[in-house]
Order: sequence, then C-alpha cells, then structure tokens
Amino acid sequence: MNTVSRLTILIVSGVLLGLSLNHFFFWWLSLVAIVPLFYSIKEHSNKKDALIDGFLFGFAFSGTFLFWFWHALPLDGLGIESGFFGVFTVFLNWSLTSLVFSLFFSVFAFLVWILRFNWFSTILLFPLIWALLEFFRMTAFSLFVFGDGASLLPYFSTGFLGYALANNNFLLDYAFFGGVFLLSFLAVLSNTLIFKILISENKSFSVLAVASLLILFGISSGVIARGESGGEVTVSAIHTNHKARLFPDDKERERRFELHMNLLQEAARENPDVIVFPEQASLIKVAKEKNILNKLRGIAGDTLIVDSHREEDFGKVSSRITYFNSSTGEETKSDKKLLVSQGEYTPALYGLIGGLLGKGDTIDRALRHRSYTSGTLNELPAFHNDAKVGALFCSELLSPTLYNRFVENEANLLVNVASQSWFHDSKILRHQIENIAQVRAAENNRFLIYAANFAPSFVVSNKGELVVSTESEEKSVLTFEVNLLEKQSFYNTFISKF
Repeated sequence: MNTVSRLTILIVSGVLLGLSLNHFFFWWLSLVAIVPLFYSIKEHSNKKDALIDGFLFGFAFSGTFLFWFWHALPLDGLGIESGFFGVFTVFLNWSLTSLVFSLFFSVFAFLVWILRFNWFSTILLFPLIWALLEFFRMTAFSLFVFGDGASLLPYFSTGFLGYALANNNFLLDYAFFGGVFLLSFLAVLSNTLIFKILISENKSFSVLAVASLLILFGISSGVIARGESGGEVTVSAIHTNHKARLFPDDKERERRFELHMNLLQEAARENPDVIVFPEQASLIKVAKEKNILNKLRGIAGDTLIVDSHREEDFGKVSSRITYFNSSTGEETKSDKKLLVSQGEYTPALYGLIGGLLGKGDTIDRALRHRSYTSGTLNELPAFHNDAKVGALFCSELLSPTLYNRFVENEANLLVNVASQSWFHDSKILRHQIENIAQVRAAENNRFLIYAANFAPSFVVSNKGELVVSTESEEKSVLTFEVNLLEKQSFYNTFISKF
C-alpha cells in the first residue's frame, strides 16, 4: 500500500471514530475504528512514521467530534457581528483544540510502536495507555485554555471514547465500576482484540478472543446490585428557548421573567418536590428585585427551586446556583467552578492572537459582560423532604469528578442547569451531552435531571437510561417521579479516589 492510500485510510478511520461520538447509529464504530491505526503502526520500521500516523488519525478524530464548534456561528451570544471574524474565531478554536488533542494520539501511536514486538502481551496495555492519555489530554486542555478567572481543574472530557458506549445498555453498565475511563478502556480493548484476531495465526487465541468479546457484551444489568430505592420524589424540569444575546435589553429580561413565572405556575400544579430551571433563568433574583418573592412562594408551594443567575460582587462576575426553599424562604448558594473558554472568559493565548489581529476592542467589549471568575463550589447537597440535591452548571457535566463529590456528601439526586443557545441547538452537541449525562448518572448510581435552554430537558435513570425528554421546541415543563438511591457505586467508593 502506498503512502497516500495509507494516510487516507487513517484519516477516514479517524473520522469514523469521531462519528461514533456524534451519532447514535454509529456508536459501534468505537469498537472497531482504531484497527486501521494498529495495522499501519505494525508495518512501520521507524517511530517517525508512527508519530505521523497518530497525529493524522487524532486530528481527524478530534476535528470530527468537535465539529459542533462550527454550530456556534453566528457568534451572536458573544456580540461578534463580523462574519469573517466569527468564522476565523471558530476555525481558530476548532483547529487549535484538535491540534492539541492530536499530540496525544501521536504519543499513543509511538508507545504502540515501541511495544509492537509484543503484540500478544499488550492486550490490556494498549487500552490502559489510551485511558491514561485521555486523562492527560483533559489536563493539557485546562493548561492550554488557561486565562484570568479560570480554574486549572481538569474537566473537558469531550471526546472520551467511552461516551460512545452510552448507546449500549450492556456496556454502559460498566460505568458503575470504573466510570467513563473504564468504558474507554473497554472500547479500545475491543479494537485491540479484533486486531489481534485478524493478525493471529493461532486458532486457539482467536477462539479465546472472540469468547472474550461475547462476554464483554453479554453481562446483564441485572447482575449489578444498585441498592434499594430510598423513596420517590416528583421533579419538574423547565425547558425554554431563549436565544443567546450578549446584552439582553430590559424588555427582553421582562419577557423572560414573565415566561418563567408562568412556567413555575404550570409546574406547581403537579406539586413537585423539586423544580429545576435552565441556566441563568434568574427567577429568584428578579423576584427579589421586584419585591414579589412572597408571591412567588405562594405560587410554588412546598418545593425546592433550583435556579441560577449572573452575580456581580466587588467587580467580579460569577455564575451562581440558588437552592430556594419556597416553604421556608431559606436558600443556599453555589458558584460555578469550571468556566467555558471563549464563552465565559478569554484564554490568554486567544486574547493575544485577537490583539495581534486588531480585534482587541471586540474582545474587550465581550469581556465586559462575559468575563466570569471561577467560584467556590458548594459540595454539600440541598435538602428538601427526602431529596438531597446536588446541582452543577452546564459545562460542569463534563467533569468526571464533581458529581462524585456530591455523592460522597450523600446527595441522592443530581441536577444540571444548562443552556446550549450559543450553539443554536446543535444536534451533535445535544447527542454528546445526552451520552455524557447517561455516563455521569450510571457511574454515580443516581438519577440525573437536566434542565436546559435551547435544548431538550431530560431525566436519566441511575442505570444511565434516558427515560424521558421534552420533545417540543417551545417552552415546556417536564414532570417525572424519580427514585432516590443511597448506595454508592464501585466507581464512587474506590476508583474516583485516584
């Protein structure tokens, strides 16, 4: 095979692997699409070719699963009116992020090449290397996008191969034991076994490898003791469709508040224990400003309202979640810790590039409203009746560790308040977020409530099953009874500590 054909196959296989994360129908490609990379590395006599293979494969893979970056156009949420500058900004983010990620696939290919003489003794080693590099990739990204107000805590787990397995209930069960890292391990293990079956001349090994794959797929969720339900609560998740705006005017803010009050009234008819609003609904904050908090409490009845807003304090801006007990009027707060680069702060590198291109004024204008500071996460759940609620913001869902901290503090219900308006309801991002939420719920053995703006709100069971979702593109209320689990998963108890 000539060089052009070989590299074309690697790029195509990288794209196919990326599609496994982007679409439900292609999830199974996560189990086979790395095989061509193994084949190509096996044929090389020098490490340089292996490094190139890994880089091209990784760039194709990363560029595909990050394609939702392009759905941010037009950049109305950042107030960038220039079409050319908007396209350039998205291209810069997409290409540089893909480039940084690709370096880790070069490292993976290099290590595979180093170990190529021991193909049959590395069945478990290749998946382990892949899973470890996913963690280091997440860490490197935090350094790459570091900027004023940001946290260095690794969290950007987008592109972890294990999320593709959320589309298979049998394989998703393994998240209970090792979270997304174990799922990624198993996906690469499948690729490794298939590759070794194809190159093996030993029939006994092939039979054993096939049997291993069948066992991998055959474990039923019934064998996992997830614990008895500690009761049920009724939860209402609010769904809205507010478009992204850098500076919403007074009329728009008033319209949103009236809509949120109407949705609160609609939800209250079901007498829910918990009502969750999408990110920065600002219901409680505006009700206080209007001196109608008592009216709101009368409408809500006896419930815990999970709301969020933009908080300005001594010149610093943060995103804040408020747990409001409408019966007693008590509230607890928690600030967003993990910020979104370019959306809530500008990384130092991108600010430098923007200044060199003469776009410093545009960036400064966005920063005056979008320059957030990483806050202090309140890791203690909010209590209401039998529910112990732990809530995080939109992008914090990506963290493999933050929800675990709530569970360690006895949270029995997980919540995410989100908005995807910046990405104009990207179907790719929606699918990835649903898969990530399914893994978060399964690895923590808890129901997870996702209340979103400009994307469906949904409920995920403790097994990772997407049990109900809003279908309407308009505003709506999703009400559902969820089980409260107290038992921690194996991942909670042991693996996450590392």
